[in-house]
Amino acid sequence: MWFDVLIDKGMIPDKALRFFVKSGLKKYIARINQLSEEEIRSIQKDFVDTLLKYPITINIKDANKQHYEIPSKFFETILSTHMKYSGSIWDINHNTLEDSDTHTLDIYSERSEIKDGDSILELGSGWGSLSIYLASKFPNSNITTVTNSQSQKAWIEAKTNESNINNIEIIKSDIADFETSNKFDKILSIEMFEHLRNPKLLMDKIENWLSDEGLLFIQVFSHKYFPQFFDNTEKSWMSRYFFTGGMMPYLGLYQDLTSNLHLKSSWTT
Repeated sequence: MWFDVLIDKGMIPDKALRFFVKSGLKKYIARINQLSEEEIRSIQKDFVDTLLKYPITINIKDANKQHYEIPSKFFETILSTHMKYSGSIWDINHNTLEDSDTHTLDIYSERSEIKDGDSILELGSGWGSLSIYLASKFPNSNITTVTNSQSQKAWIEAKTNESNINNIEIIKSDIADFETSNKFDKILSIEMFEHLRNPKLLMDKIENWLSDEGLLFIQVFSHKYFPQFFDNTEKSWMSRYFFTGGMMPYLGLYQDLTSNLHLKSSWTT
């Protein structure tokens, strides 16, 4: 957009930027709140019908450029020592970045019902926060973690070597291309599903990767009922700079996409 150059050069005051962002959000919320239940159901149906026409992922190169191939030094500066590149739970007892990340990793472990000795697959490694945490907490478990980023793979390898962790296998692969004949007791994915275009195709694969009593645990940003694709790079800042080809699902999308994986528990934060 024409004003991007002005923003990049610091020529628009922060107060003005905040005003325009808040104004835009108010209009967005007002538009959504005016929707009837029938309109919402129609939007959700159209959303599902559209995503089912696509492959698992699109715009992989854009996602790598925007997130995954940025030098690790940048993330070392802004993230906690866990290098957790996803949302964490903050409360009165966990109100620093370090504490909230540690607390959230503990919650993942508890809610996914991992036991020492489980075989674990992580889809979307990030900077290794979850796989390294699980490998340390469950030394008798074998963990396979998948990333499409060479820099993330190198980072995790360096950290596991440094910490003498030897129960992690790191695989570099586009998630759409990843295949395995192994069975896993637990499969976890933290904030990767929003980057998929057709999650049903991946969930069909996951069904075959789970052991008979296996569990899938995912963390996903979503709207209560209004889904959208981030495709409009002309008008949407998120689409243009941060989330090209991604989606904001609605709560319940993944249950609507599969009949073979059954919901056991769900938590909304």
